[in-house]
Amino acid sequence: MKRDAETAARSWVAERDGFLDPATAAALYERFRDLRVDSAEFYIAECDRLSPASRRALGRQFPPQVVDFLIRHLGRLLEAAPPAIRAAAHGFEIWTSHVGKVEESHSYVHIDNDEALRARTGNVRPPLMGSVLYLGPAAGLAGGETYFIHDAAAEALGPVFRFFDWAELSALGPGIHVTRPVPGRLAMFAGHMPHGQAPVTRVDLGAPRVVFLANIWDAPIGC
Repeated sequence: MKRDAETAARSWVAERDGFLDPATAAALYERFRDLRVDSAEFYIAECDRLSPASRRALGRQFPPQVVDFLIRHLGRLLEAAPPAIRAAAHGFEIWTSHVGKVEESHSYVHIDNDEALRARTGNVRPPLMGSVLYLGPAAGLAGGETYFIHDAAAEALGPVFRFFDWAELSALGPGIHVTRPVPGRLAMFAGHMPHGQAPVTRVDLGAPRVVFLANIWDAPIGC
């Protein structure tokens, strides 16, 4: 399916504070703190309404309350996406990220992509749109911002899928968009944008930084 030229050609980031209310974010943080979902483990090939088969598949992996959250969240995410992306959407890739304190000062810059395709062919096929939903913790975290590199800065930076010193990335100035990890905050971004996570310099024991991620794709992945 051909992408809309505007959304394919330019970088953009949109933040939605309060996409989850504090109580909901705190409850989901408790559930997802010990529940890990690997990237590409789940591809949900229905955007408008999940079929009974898809609900059963999710139910084999997640408790009912989490399944209910997934259905609501993915529907709201699609509604929040730009119209051209909604029109081209085929399905969602979902996963979680759990990060404790990181001693190193570098950060891995990457582009979300169909990893199976890249492993086979070297081609980088990005999603239409990526999203990061911060769940927690609500306190005790320093660092852990998500950064998104705009097109001109990305071109100057050179090849990605490698580590960069955080000071070098911070020096990009307006070429980098930094989103702070506030529980309930949603960040959406153009799927082709290089991005990564700033080092976590402080976190309470047993309270890792947890985010729920969902990409919108125009066709299945991993085929």
